[in-house]
Amino acid sequence: MPLVSPYVLKTALEGTGCFLVDGGMGSELLAQGVPPNGILPANRLYPEKVSEIHERYLQSGARILTANTFGYCDGDPIAEYVREGAFL
Repeated sequence: MPLVSPYVLKTALEGTGCFLVDGGMGSELLAQGVPPNGILPANRLYPEKVSEIHERYLQSGARILTANTFGYCDGDPIAEYVREGAFL
């Protein structure tokens, strides 16, 4: 079973809002000088960089934004970073 139903995805893509999915933000953050061990903590340490990446994608016409949550495993004590990434 897909994590997102085709109907939900189709509706999100046809709408005017953003549809938040998980994906890779690491390479963009690395390009902005965030160290490799700071990708997930960037949600707290560099929120402006994370937000700038999202804004650039929106400005270029992106309809799906990805949260900076790479590296999270269920049960890890880093859930706060994940919440912050989804918020940003």
